[in-house]
Amino acid sequence: MNVLIVGGFGYIGGQIAKDNPDWDVYDNLLYEKYFYLPNNFISGDVRDTEKLSKILPNYEAVIWLAAIVGDGACTLNPLLTKEVNEYSVKWLVDNYEGKIIFMSTCSVYGASDEFLTEESEVNPLSLYALTKLNSEQILLNNSDCTIFRLGTVFGCSLRPRFDLVVNIFTANAYTKGEMTVFGGEQWRPNIHVKDVARIVGSATDFSLYRKHAQIEKLFLPESHKMFGVFNLGGENLRIVDIANIVKENVPEATINITESPFEDNRNYKVDSGKLDEVFAFKPKFTVDDGVKDILELLESGRVKNPFDVSFHNSNFLSGVV
Repeated sequence: MNVLIVGGFGYIGGQIAKDNPDWDVYDNLLYEKYFYLPNNFISGDVRDTEKLSKILPNYEAVIWLAAIVGDGACTLNPLLTKEVNEYSVKWLVDNYEGKIIFMSTCSVYGASDEFLTEESEVNPLSLYALTKLNSEQILLNNSDCTIFRLGTVFGCSLRPRFDLVVNIFTANAYTKGEMTVFGGEQWRPNIHVKDVARIVGSATDFSLYRKHAQIEKLFLPESHKMFGVFNLGGENLRIVDIANIVKENVPEATINITESPFEDNRNYKVDSGKLDEVFAFKPKFTVDDGVKDILELLESGRVKNPFDVSFHNSNFLSGVV
């Protein structure tokens, strides 16, 4: 089974690559100092279409993760964001005929008090969310694709990130003894990076099984349901609920709630029932599990300074793009 992980050395890609060592990795090694994976590695940029056009025909499926991720990171260079997050996807669907697994975001919903399904109205509030929504439409109109709208990801991966709410709250509680919560009533669906890797592995395996079964003219009446968009959330929690879970693990830490305005206006709860119906998938890891993982990482000394710019997309990229 030939699978290529494009962007396989990022936060999510690193976990997928670790779980699937037989899959190949294509990446520009932006965060190269953190990786020593055994996967067959191809160095390259998603804007290098000449290189991609030569290697993509070798693969039955592509896991497309390459992106500038996060609202702040995307505003640093809007044109570059469009090139990487959106234009590269248009090129992909025009030049590749295999199965595409694509990572989108629940940020496409923007702010809503409703319990959101894949049919709910979208309202992207950032360039990041807009490029993901535009890419969804490109894919749905032109390719065999499975799209996962990710909730707020958390937990340990081979490329650590500490600019995600669960991870940064835990780092602040452990190192500074306090967490600052802006408002706190905003809702987020939270999903462990290991669960993201699990569903990507399952969806890819099942998609390729379907393809070969169709070649052999086997009957798979429900296989068409794997096409399209799926919410990939886990626990729907308010920001203040997450802070309280962290405090349960770091009792000495204080929670400082401020009403000061914060630039992130997202607020949403999502229903992931469609994912369970089609793939029989339920998350295994809770926010509490993720907090414990991060604490173990910090206590072990493997990450000595979680506030280093390397672990924060926007801060890191501000010195690169």
